[in-house]
Amino acid sequence: MPVTISSDAPVAEPRPLEAIQAAVTRVTRRGHKLGPDSLRISAEEALRGHTLEGAASLGRDHELGSLTPGKRADFVVLGADPLEAEGAEIAGIPVLETWVDGVVKHQVQEG
Repeated sequence: MPVTISSDAPVAEPRPLEAIQAAVTRVTRRGHKLGPDSLRISAEEALRGHTLEGAASLGRDHELGSLTPGKRADFVVLGADPLEAEGAEIAGIPVLETWVDGVVKHQVQEG
């Protein structure tokens, strides 16, 4: 069954890696447990829920949600693989670059 993950932006700051971590661990950033462990999903399901399934729920999966020729090139370069990280460590993965429409909008400066 497809899962969609989103934020309450602009009411709350969008923090995709925190949302993915909470879906995987079922624990909020303040340490509150969100229901039984049976509600946990895998990091892969959570990442898909924040990308492709999110775009599909908006009816925009033809232009967003995956890196596919003809779609917008919106993506981030992360300092670690969220699919390999411990669930409780996902939110701490550094964002090294942010790209929007194929143009770098944020880049961590070394040094």
